[in-house]
Amino acid sequence: MKEYLIIGGGILLILLTLFLMVKFSNKFRRKSYELFLIAENSLDDEKMEYVVEQIYSYLPPFLRILPPSFYQKILQKLFDEIHDLLEN
Repeated sequence: MKEYLIIGGGILLILLTLFLMVKFSNKFRRKSYELFLIAENSLDDEKMEYVVEQIYSYLPPFLRILPPSFYQKILQKLFDEIHDLLEN
């Protein structure tokens, strides 16, 4: 039982570290913003899917251990932040 808690805690720590690395990485944000602009200006549908696919391919292999849906949630939050700033 104790081993499971240690393993679970380790996995949570790794996931949290990855999340913070991705969320606060300037390169990640800059590339995301560029892709948002491209998608908004040149695509009709499936804009978020395009951005997620491009970002996922841009990530280093060790960050691809998480599925694209994980990054989609982060990208959606970034997009919402931009959208809110532009509306005000």
